[in-house]
Amino acid sequence: MAVSIVTYTGDGSTSQYIITFDYIDRTHVSATVGGTAASFTFINDTTIQFNTAPASAAEVKLVRQTPVAALVDFTDGSTLFEADLDLAHRQNRLLAEESRDRADNAITTLNNNITNINTAAASDVAINTVAAGIANVNNVATNMAEVLLADTNAATATTKASEASASASTASTQAGISTTKAGIATTQAGISTTKAGEAAASASSASGSASTATTQAGISTTKAGEAAASASTATTQAGTATTQAGISTTKAGEASTSASNAASSASSAQASKDAALAALDSFDDRYLGQKASDPTVDNDGDALVSGALYFDTTNDVMKVYEGSQWVAAYASLSGAMLSANNLSDVADAAASRTNLGLGTAAITPSTDYATAAQGVLASTSVQASSTTGSAEVPTGTTAQRDGTPAAGYLRFNSTDTSFEGYDGSAWGSIGGGATGGGSDSIFYENSQTVTTSYTVTATTNAMTAGPITINAGATVTVDTGGRWVVV
Repeated sequence: MAVSIVTYTGDGSTSQYIITFDYIDRTHVSATVGGTAASFTFINDTTIQFNTAPASAAEVKLVRQTPVAALVDFTDGSTLFEADLDLAHRQNRLLAEESRDRADNAITTLNNNITNINTAAASDVAINTVAAGIANVNNVATNMAEVLLADTNAATATTKASEASASASTASTQAGISTTKAGIATTQAGISTTKAGEAAASASSASGSASTATTQAGISTTKAGEAAASASTATTQAGTATTQAGISTTKAGEASTSASNAASSASSAQASKDAALAALDSFDDRYLGQKASDPTVDNDGDALVSGALYFDTTNDVMKVYEGSQWVAAYASLSGAMLSANNLSDVADAAASRTNLGLGTAAITPSTDYATAAQGVLASTSVQASSTTGSAEVPTGTTAQRDGTPAAGYLRFNSTDTSFEGYDGSAWGSIGGGATGGGSDSIFYENSQTVTTSYTVTATTNAMTAGPITINAGATVTVDTGGRWVVV
């Protein structure tokens, strides 16, 4: 029974009809009324309504026509979704159903025409009916399932053509027999004429039997005339039989041509079927469907190919074959630590801090120390390169000093290439003694420009190598009791 076609009979008033078959998209549904395409609208997914109710006794046919072009295009590296795979499988199934339905219709048409083929030698109408049946075969050549019986149909047509040819041969033989009979009749007429001559001669020589001989001669002449008429009739019948033999031969040739066309259509349909089956087999080798465990062979029992897929129903995960084993086709981010997160996401934060060399100071609450200040110092303490190495102090240019420093700040000034500290009012160089070439300690170096005001307090002395320039806005103050010497 057809699953992609449903047929109704119009009653002149009903305009709504039920769609009994499955379809992917509404655009794949078409309708005809009396063999002509008709406009309609969808009431819902299973009901359509014609703009005008079909006439009484009109054939109403609803047909599904799924497109052959792939509705899903799989590309390398893309994410595979079950819905896409199901859609591709559903399209192939619907196409196979439609091909089977159209093949069944074509077979029905051919079976209905077999009787006409049997009388092909005597009727032009039968030959036209055969041609119409052959056209139906050609119309279904591109459908995969139709070709399963196309070869059988072509063989049937060829057999019928042979039967018509045999009938033509028989008619031709009968025409030959009729011609032979006509020859025999002509011969008999000649014999009768001869006998009439002999009778006339006897009449002439036998005067005593003249009356009898004359009567016999008349009879013979009559018989000769009848024989001649029979010969003429036989000749006419022979001509008629010869003409009928020619017609039969012509019809046999037409039937043979129709059979040849059917065989060609069957060959084309076979090629289409082979291509469709090859494509389906290739897809079936790649996507193996749903399985409860890892398969070891494909659906045909052949070796697995790299890139093959199947859905693991036990673990609810899509898997891909990478050449030697099945692995998950995608990775879940559940439990992963993303860039926006921190160590609070990991299972063991303490182990992570140890691996990173952070220790516990950064996460130990200040209340765990003797004083809160110790807690702050622990989290902001100067790091050491090693237990016997060096302390790591901040380094930067003069312009990069703290905007609001506090007394006791210590840093390395990369502009002056010297250590400096803040005494609460100004930054000052922290000397390391005299310098010089190699291991010499001879030279004391100081800047030549005073850019910030400075006070030499009482009871202190200062010494500077000149000349010295004091910038506008800056002052140097020497308190009473203090002394500043410029050398």
